[in-house]
Amino acid sequence: MLFEKELAKNVRVHLIACDQFKNVTLQAIMMLPVEKSSPEMFVLSFILDDVCLKYPTKQEVSKALDMLYGANFEVCEKVRGNADMLEFTLSCIDGKFVFEHDLLEKQIDLFHEFILHPFVINNKFAPHVFNEACEKAITATQLVLDDESSYVFERVNRLYGGQFSKRCVFTKQQLAEVKNEDVYECYKELIEKSIIDIFVMGDIDLEGTFDLIASKNHWKDREGSYQLFTRRFKEDTIYKKEEKNVAVCATCLLYETGLHYDDPLLPAMMIGNGILGSLPTSLLFQKIREEEGLCYTIESEHLVEDGILRIYFESDREDIDRIVEEIQEIITQCQNGLIDVDLLEMTKQSYKDSWKKTKDSQISSIQDAYVNTVLGRNDIVSEMLQAFERVDRNLVQSAFKNLVCKVEYSLLAKECEDEVLQ
Repeated sequence: MLFEKELAKNVRVHLIACDQFKNVTLQAIMMLPVEKSSPEMFVLSFILDDVCLKYPTKQEVSKALDMLYGANFEVCEKVRGNADMLEFTLSCIDGKFVFEHDLLEKQIDLFHEFILHPFVINNKFAPHVFNEACEKAITATQLVLDDESSYVFERVNRLYGGQFSKRCVFTKQQLAEVKNEDVYECYKELIEKSIIDIFVMGDIDLEGTFDLIASKNHWKDREGSYQLFTRRFKEDTIYKKEEKNVAVCATCLLYETGLHYDDPLLPAMMIGNGILGSLPTSLLFQKIREEEGLCYTIESEHLVEDGILRIYFESDREDIDRIVEEIQEIITQCQNGLIDVDLLEMTKQSYKDSWKKTKDSQISSIQDAYVNTVLGRNDIVSEMLQAFERVDRNLVQSAFKNLVCKVEYSLLAKECEDEVLQ
């Protein structure tokens, strides 16, 4: 059962009552325009995930979570489509299992402490907290760049540009130049201007839980609207190759789908992606990797919020051009409607099973509820399940007809000259 109500303009509470989970999960999603994405916001996510004014040390935070029977708290930043979001999540066992009837109130109190009362002194974050967050941000960035596939995605995003470039990791220099007072101003903007959705999911009393949250309400009205989904049309196509000291060559292709989230062909594109390369049964995997052994790994991913289909593979240098040709041949095959019916039905069933499983997870269920809010839908999961059932070869063919490659990027392993032994 779902209960929704505003605490202030663009601050909305969503209560989901269900008895299938032993935990009660709180999640606050704070959305700002993607243009607000910055090194300061990235550093802020590490600060808010660490300590707060009431619990200023990791030991005290750990003790506070232990008092909630091993509750789990985390903060993460996500750039999705047109939005830069900070997600706060606190999950705790349902109080009825430990005979504490006020456990939910304690959980909500701790949640508010982390969000509304960070470790701030004189309009700055505590120096040691700020410095440690900067170090964590730099380490996290380096881990991304040290991973071959992540590095390739970073380069492709920059080449494609637009909103994609906003989700690229920041450089070590950018993070090193971040100032404490600027991060605090970023925090103030997040609290005062972001569109906020607060979710509580578990075996809860709806009216009582809302009254509990409302009694601790500190939120004020703010302007804005939901702008999560985007779609871009890039005029030219970029081809680029780069050499680096890597073990194998990696290639990424970006295709524009031309489809927005509300497009009736979107479910067919999702199924088409499953047929193409997102499943072990897919055409790219079975033909290029298994039958011909041309690559070490190959997959496709449908970036629904951006109207993009991304294909990634790792291979030897001499096989790249042939693999790209075969990828295009398979896409052309789908565009001509040459799709095996058994593969289509198998893919549809796999996607239906996957969407049904989202209801087995609190976090996934909350994310579905969030998409419902953004799109103004009642039940996105039920709608998609029905839409998947209607997908046939003609619909997949129509969805694939607008696919256009806009970026082809290869990260090549450096070729070493043979040393002459004397």
